This record gives sequence, C-alpha cells and structure tokens, in this order.
Amino acid sequence: MFKLSLRLFKIACCLLLSISTLSNAQSIEPLGNLQTLEGWTGLKQTDNGAIWDLSQQAAFMYPGNADSKGFKATLGFFERFDPSADWWDWPILSMEVKLPDAGDTLDMSVRLHWPQASGGTRDKMEDIKPVKLRITGKGWQTLSIPVDSFRASESIKPIHLNFVTGISMQGKLASGQTQLNLRNVQLQRGQTVAMMADITSKPASKDQTVTYDLTLYNCTHTTQAINLRLKRVGWEVLTPNLSVEQVTLKAGQSTNVTFSAKMVDRMPAGARETWTVVATPNGREDQAASIQLTTIARMPSPSIWHTADGWQNVRDKVASHAWAKYLADEQIKRADKWRVPELDVNRRNKETGQRYVFYTPQEHNLVASAISWQLTRDAKYAQKVRTFLMRLSDPTQGYPSTLQGCSQAWVQEGHFFQNIARSYDAIRDSGLLSDQDQQQIEASLRIYMDFVSRYPAGIGNWDISALTGAVYCALAVQDWDKLDEYLNGPCCLVWQLRRGVMDDGWWYECSPGYNLWCAQEYTEIGLALKPWGENFLDKTYPAVFSYDVRMGAKVGNDEVGEGEHGINFNLWGPNTRPGRQIKDMWNSLTELLNEDGKMFGINDANPELGETTSRYDLAYAAYGDKRYADIVQRGDVKKRNLLYGVPELPVTPKGQKLPTTKSDNAGVAILRSQAQTQTPHEQYQVALKYGTHGGYHGHYDRLNMVYLRRFGKIATSTRTSWWSYFPYMYRFFVQNSITHSMVIVDGKMQMPAQSKVLAYKKGEKFQAMAVENVSQWANPPYGGLCYSWWKGDFKAKQWNEGRYLPDVEVDPGYGKVNDYSEPIRSRRAMVVTDDFVLLADSVQADKEHRFDALLQFQGFTQVTGKNVTFKEQRPQFDTNPLGNGQLVLDNDVYTATGTTLAKFVQHYEPGNPIPVKAPSDKATEQLHIDAYTVWPTQQREVIVGHMATPQSVAKHLWYQVVADGQTLVDDKTGAWLLGARDINVDITGKKILTLKTKIDPKKRYRNKSIFWGDPAIITAEGKTLYLADLKIQSDNIVATPVTGEDYYGGEVHIAGKPFAKSVPANPSDQKQDATISIDLTGLNAVKFVGRIGSDYPLGDSSQLGRIYSHRTTGKNARYLTVLEVHQGKPVIKTAKAIDANTVQVQLLDGRTQQVKVSGLDSAEGQLAFEVTDIK
Repeated sequence: MFKLSLRLFKIACCLLLSISTLSNAQSIEPLGNLQTLEGWTGLKQTDNGAIWDLSQQAAFMYPGNADSKGFKATLGFFERFDPSADWWDWPILSMEVKLPDAGDTLDMSVRLHWPQASGGTRDKMEDIKPVKLRITGKGWQTLSIPVDSFRASESIKPIHLNFVTGISMQGKLASGQTQLNLRNVQLQRGQTVAMMADITSKPASKDQTVTYDLTLYNCTHTTQAINLRLKRVGWEVLTPNLSVEQVTLKAGQSTNVTFSAKMVDRMPAGARETWTVVATPNGREDQAASIQLTTIARMPSPSIWHTADGWQNVRDKVASHAWAKYLADEQIKRADKWRVPELDVNRRNKETGQRYVFYTPQEHNLVASAISWQLTRDAKYAQKVRTFLMRLSDPTQGYPSTLQGCSQAWVQEGHFFQNIARSYDAIRDSGLLSDQDQQQIEASLRIYMDFVSRYPAGIGNWDISALTGAVYCALAVQDWDKLDEYLNGPCCLVWQLRRGVMDDGWWYECSPGYNLWCAQEYTEIGLALKPWGENFLDKTYPAVFSYDVRMGAKVGNDEVGEGEHGINFNLWGPNTRPGRQIKDMWNSLTELLNEDGKMFGINDANPELGETTSRYDLAYAAYGDKRYADIVQRGDVKKRNLLYGVPELPVTPKGQKLPTTKSDNAGVAILRSQAQTQTPHEQYQVALKYGTHGGYHGHYDRLNMVYLRRFGKIATSTRTSWWSYFPYMYRFFVQNSITHSMVIVDGKMQMPAQSKVLAYKKGEKFQAMAVENVSQWANPPYGGLCYSWWKGDFKAKQWNEGRYLPDVEVDPGYGKVNDYSEPIRSRRAMVVTDDFVLLADSVQADKEHRFDALLQFQGFTQVTGKNVTFKEQRPQFDTNPLGNGQLVLDNDVYTATGTTLAKFVQHYEPGNPIPVKAPSDKATEQLHIDAYTVWPTQQREVIVGHMATPQSVAKHLWYQVVADGQTLVDDKTGAWLLGARDINVDITGKKILTLKTKIDPKKRYRNKSIFWGDPAIITAEGKTLYLADLKIQSDNIVATPVTGEDYYGGEVHIAGKPFAKSVPANPSDQKQDATISIDLTGLNAVKFVGRIGSDYPLGDSSQLGRIYSHRTTGKNARYLTVLEVHQGKPVIKTAKAIDANTVQVQLLDGRTQQVKVSGLDSAEGQLAFEVTDIK
C-alpha cells in the first residue's frame, strides 16, 4: 500500500490557502450527518443511523457553493476542487449495516467520486474502480474498506484522494428485502488502531540520537488498551527506545509517542537500519498496525553531484585539461556576473496569473555559483548560493508562500528544484549555513517533496522532471523513506522506466530531446545513488506491454482510440525484450547520430540536437561504453561535460561510414548512401518517420521525410514551423501534416495509426525502405489545445493572441477534431543511392479526394519543365476555415505536365547546419536542392506557398473610417497572417475622409506591420484613385523607408494578397491613434475601398520556408520524386519516369541509373527494389 505522510504539505496549504483539512489529532471523521442526513440522498432518518431504501442509490456528496464548482489553481501549482475533501491521510472508509435475518446476504458496490476533467484524456481510463462487497450474518456488521482498494491498479498514484467529492452505494439483499439500516459511515486513520508520522526517515551522525514523533490513534468507538513493541529483522546495531509501551485510549482518541535510536560507528556513511513499531489493540495481533522508521548514518556533504573526492577529481581535471578549464572558466564568469535577485511579491506567471519566487533561468546562475564554490573554494560563491536559498525558502515571501518556485510550468519546476537541492548539497561544506538556515531551507524542500508525493500522476518527461527534483531533495535532507517512494512508488521513476521506455529504447514521447533528457535524469540519479551503495544504473526492470501508455490503461491487448485533440497514446512496434533499463535509452540513438554526433529531430524536437556531446559524456562516465566515447569525440570539445566527463577518452576509429538503421517502436529509419568514395560528411542521410505518435508531443506525419542532410547541412527537418507551445498554432498548425514532407489528403490532418513496414534493405549500392499506413484524415483540432489555465473560448483565445481566423458556419467545438474521411491507405517507398534520393508514393481511397505531395524546403528559386505554365497567385493554399491550409499564404500556382524541376538554394552561416530564414551577410554558404517530380505525367497543379512562420506580426488592432465627423466603420481585429478586414463604404458627398488605426498600448510589439492595402477612392465616373498617389496628411504613423514597400524592404502582403499601392498605418506612439486624412474636395468620391491588416511576410522572404506541392484529384494518386542535394555542382542531367514504378536518371558523368519499385500498389504489399546501371 502506498505510504502516506504528507502533513507538512497539508499544514502549508491550510496556513496559506485557508483550505479546510481534517485535524491530525482526529482518529475518525464522519461523512456528513446521518441524524440530519446532511449531504446524503437515498436515506431516511431514524433514531439509530438511517434507513437505506435499496431500490435506489445512497450517496453522500460534500456540500459547497454551487457558483464556485470546478478546479481552482488557488496557489502556485496546488489545485483544489470545490466542493471536495482531502482523503490523503485517511486510509479506511468504514460503515455499519444491519442485516435483517440470519443467513441473509448483502451484495454491495461502493463508488468513490472525484472530478475528472470532462472530455480529458483520462475520461477513457480506469484510475479508480468501485469496490464490491458481499456480507452475510445477522444484525450489525462492520464494513472496513481500505481507500487504496478504489485504485484501479498498483501503478496508479491515488491523486483522486486530493479531490474526493463523495461516495455512492448500491446494494441488494438476497432475501429480496428492500430496507437496510446504516450507521457510522466514516473515515478512519486505520481499521482499529493506527500510527502516523510526518517524517519516517532521518540521518544521524556518530553517537547522535534521533527521535521520531509518532501519533497513535484509536479508530474505534470504544476504549482500547494498546501495546507497543519493536519488531526486528535481525542483526540490528542501533539502540532503540520507545517512550511508552502501553497506553489506553478512549474512543476516537489519539496520543503522541516517540521512538529514538542512537547511531553507532559500525555503520558507514549512507548505511540504513529500519525498525518497525507495532501497535496491538486489546491483545488482537490480527488488528495490529505498524510503522517503519529508517535511520541513516549521515552522508557527508557534498554527495549528490559528487562526493568530496569526486569534486577533487573535477578540480584535477580542470587543472590538467584545456577543455575542462574552458568550461570551468565559463561557469566562474557566470557566477561572477550574478547578482542574486531580491524577493518580489509581484512576480506572476503570465498565463496562470500565479505568483512565483524567481525567474526560471536564475537556476543556471545558482548552479554556476555552486560549482564555482567547489572549483575555487572561494566563499563568495557559496555566499551567493546561500543568499538565493534563504530568499527562496523565506516563510513569508518565498516558496512556502507561493508553492511555485520558478516562473514556468511544472516540468521546469522539477528541474528548478533539482538544482536547488544539488546546489544546497554542494555548499553545505562551506560552513556558511547555520542550523537554522538548514532547517528553513529543508522545510521548503520537504514542502516540494510532499507535493510531488501527491503529483504527478502520468507517464511523461514532466513527471520524471518533478520526481527527479524530489529524489535530490530527499537525498539533501537524507530521508530514505521518501527517496524509496520516488523511486519505487506508484507512477514513480521505476514505473516510468518500465512503461515509458519502448522495446527499441526510445522514450515513448518520441522526441529525441526528451529521450536524451530522460536518460540524463536517470543516469545522474544513478550516479548520485552510488555512494549510498545502490546500483540503480544497471538494474533491469520487467517491461509492461499494454498499447496504452497512460496510467489507468484498461486491461486488454487492444489499441485505444484517440484522446482529446486527436492525440494518440498507443505504443506501436514489436516487443522482443522482457526488461527495461536506463542504458536502453542511450543505446537507442547511437547509430542514428550523424557525423557531428548530433541527433536529428522528430516530432517537437529541434532540427538537430547539440546536447549529445555533454550527455554522452555523462553516459560514458556511467557505463564506459566505447560507442559513447566515439559520439563525444565527434562533437564540439567545448560542449563536453565539466562535472562528469572522463578526462581521457579511448581512441576510436575516425571517418567510418554512418550506417543505415531503424527503430521500429519510435518508427524512424535513416537511410545513408554507402559509396566508397563518400566521407560521412558527403553521405546522403534521409529519415522516414512511421511509428508511435508520442502523446502530446507527437506530430501527425507518418510517412514523412522528416530529415534530409548532406555536406553538414540540413535540407529539411521536423518543426518546419514553430510557434512555441502556448499559441493555438501549436496543435492547430505546427504538428499537423501540412507542415511535413508527405502526401496529404484534402488538406487535412492524418490521424495517428500504426504503420506496417513492407520492406527494408541495406546494401552497398542502395538503401531502401517501404512503409504502409492506413488512417483517416480530418480537420485539425479547432483552436488547438485547450489548456487548463485558459478559461475562455476559442474566439477569446484568438483575441488574446491577436490572431484572428475567419468565422465558421458550424463551430465544431473548441479543440475538436472534425470531418473525418474514410480510412485511406498510404504507402511510401524511399530509395537512397549514392547520387540521389527517390520517393515513391501511392495513396488509395474509396472516395474522391484531393491529394498534395508536399516537400518542405527554403530558398525557392524556380520551377521549370517543358510544360510548366504560371496560372495564378492564390492567397491561400486552402480556403477551408476549419483547416490549416488557410494559413499557407501567397501561393504561386502553375499547371504542369511531364517532368518538373524545382530548385531551392538555402543559405547557412558557417558551422551552423540549420538554414537561415532571412538573407544575411553572415550566411556565406549554400546548399542546393533539386526536386524532380517525374510522376504523374498528366496535368496537375504545382503550388509554391509560404510556410506560416512566426515573425511577430500579430497585433490587437482597432480601426475606424470617419467621414466629416461621421464614423462609418469602427471595429477591431487580431491582425497577423490573417485577420485582415476588407472595407467598402459609401462616402458620397463627404469632404474629409479620416482613417484611424490603433494598437494595444500595453503590448510591446517587436515589428511594424500595419498597412492599408491599396486604399482607394472610387469616383462617380468609375475611376480608382489610390491614396498612395494622392496628397494625404498622416499623423503618428511610422513611414516606410521606401514608398510601396513594407517596413523591412519587401512587398506588402496582407492575408496572402500583394498590394502595390499600400499605405503604412503603424502607429509610432502606441498610446495615440495613427490617422490619415484625405481632402475629398473635387474628387466626386462615392466610395472608399481598401483592406486593413498586418503585413506578412516581412522584408525579403526569399529564405523563408516554402510548401511545394503537386496536386491531383481522384480516388488514388501516385507520385515519383527524385531529390538531389549538392553544393552548386549537380550530378543529375535529366530525370524521367518510364512508368509509375520506374525512374530513369541520366548523370552528367555519362552513367544512367534506373530505379524500379515494384508492388507499391499491390494488395498484399509485396515490394521489390531494383537499381540498375544502363551504359
């Protein structure tokens, strides 16, 4: 059973939040009042309890204010629900029922109620279950139900006990009688007797005596004589003492008892000894209660990052190795610059409005100072750490008063407290911390620990971050009981490892950054536990195999349906190993890393992850695996790991070819050309994504070419558009299919579904992979994610962000995926030769659809072909107001037959593999991408549109059109990529026309972008007089450097439409209106027309991302695309399709290669690859 000892947290909540919690001295707490039936339904009053009519449900619900129902983030990260009660320290639900006849049997079901979020991902899960009982006998029978019995499984943390709203009961007597007497429905500290303690594990130095304060409870309605005794395991060396051995407690009474133990010198630092105190009521050993108390031989500080010897090794490393000296100097420079911030009660999280203590990045300054103390032994650094910790733990303005330490979310709070605890441990040998200082700091650490004991309750990187913080806090205060809880308790670190790590070693969120971060968290914990005699690093734990990764997953071998917002929590791919260990996560990426030792991104990850050098330095220190040392030596020496990096790494071979490899659970394969003449730098590296969705961080992009790299530069990658997590664009656009290099259907989002690998081939001549996916397609969740902290609807969210979308005729509901297609089969084959990449796509559906074969590159220059004709400029890729194609603007549309060649030239700064998004003098290097579309050969549309890229153009815009003092238009909009407003008003007979714009004076807008798009006067004669050509008077408007251009030297585009006669309207003083006045005298004006909105893209957009599409319609589609990546000297002369399965590529050196992919359309999916040279 999960151990509960959280009174410190409850006391803090009571003091700070005025939340009513039950007294620690109480042994019994009635549910409502059975005499008055307060809170109860389905019962009738009697003189002795109540009568339950078994034909209906009996229920107790906590009373509360109906107007205030719902979750409330009252303080920091603590939430409460009104009305509800906290059952955390009440392990027994008891009641008495009176059976009418001897031998009668009562079948009963008791259900616990708690406020699961409606529509949330937990709706389809089994966090709690009803408890079913069968009782027989005659007269009054006592039912004692462990509250833990309501948990659906042992892995689930009982977070429901934080918010119990009530219970309900159903019952049936075998005799058929319909009435039952009921009394004493109550919560109890134990079945008959109980013992509890705030702290159950303490450290002690040699000859020091530690004392534990226990509370002993009589949980019955009668007086009990209780005997206390100590239970031994054997070979104990501590001398224990109980303050009392016998006590008599009246009904419901409690008393305090102490247990003490004196430390002896036979126990080395970190050794533990556990004693069990047993309380036996009235000689009934079968009803005895017990509590375990673990005393630790105090571990000297420092011990978490390193012991004293470990820190000396770091100092020696700094003295003898230049790379370590450089990293040490960087930390010391940072520490020298740091000025410890003062407390400020006005600091609040901008999303939630909750107070916090310090801005999150301050943790890096704290760590730098703690490390600098250990490196230099200069007390000024330790003093900075002390000052920070004392302010953080200040009882009136610090963490105890906010319950939120950092400025961000729960995941950052976990990391924040990791560094709080480790920094505290690192300076304890400075002599600067008094006993009172340590008590104050440790009180805050324990508040955080107790909070983590209640939360989190899922599988994910947020949970691991929080739990790791709690582990280090437990090590800092040396509480082994809490440490064991965070390692082995429900939903804690061992369960995270068993469930979250897949068979291929990937962390299930399938974002490599989380893979590496989780591996780092676990490994650093393992190293911190080594001085304590614990080998956490090498332990193997049994894996679990349910498809559903979430806590509370239902029993069964079936996949689960989609969760909220179309999120999928299934773990796909094969299971071949029965166990999981930390090293799996490190091993999962070793063959996927590139020649620079970097991992390419999938899902929410960056295009490449540069943290691999430091992290594999850590991994090598922990495991000594030479593969890890090789990865470290591929990277930048200045990014090695100061604290854990091994000074001298083993010599590893240089310049070896990077392999083709795949991971079938994460569902990512990287194919690499293997020409003998190619260095790793010259190899084609092309990744195909097809696997596990990844929960909240998953993208809707199975069969996406997620990565293309050559010559040390990235041609395309994941996150082609990134708007951060909180804007609605995150789930509405960023993660969607339209931002990826894949074939999409009807401009919609591909719903997650398990893929099937059809073929996989590695060889010297070519590499090949083919995958099938059958899925539905739907509009993305309308408005993206519905964050719990956002209390408004989607329209309010649009205005809050300054990002309006067009109104929809039928609102599908905030965050709802809508308009699903039938299941559609998609197949992609990828072939990588030494000279080019072939993508072969087949899509088959039952109904007519529109298909777009998408590529995502930057630096578009031209599209050519024998039969390519420019058709039109189309403002939007798709006009569906529920879709995200509406956000792909400024589309050049061509018609084409036969082969087309699109050219892209991407610019790079030296040493940076990621292309710049705007021309720059620093971007002196280029990468060329030539995309040959050789099939279909029939006529199709070719579209080149602007990727929706954040450029800080969103503004809260108010605008007016006034004529002769009369307001003709007065409105507002969230002007950004969209949000433009077209104006057409009658001004017949008017003399003075005034246009006004205003932006929110409280916002700090980075860029200037407000324009009138081709504003004009229409005369009675039908002439159009553009304001740009007339004499106008402007006031409080920032002028553009060049007339007709935007503020940054580019064309003015508003909502995807170019305007050559635009007029600037961005206010120079945000507190004042920007005005344009026009004298209409003599113009014979009858109408004013124009568009008001925000310019996008800004300036020179030649290096912005482009969506490149070949669009066809029908029930099926086939595409063949040849890609060449070069540095300005292509090797391909021509490319053409022989048929829908075969491509012929003529090379400039005289060779001709023919690539054939057979079986792509076959029902059985039996594929074959042929690559032949034609002389």
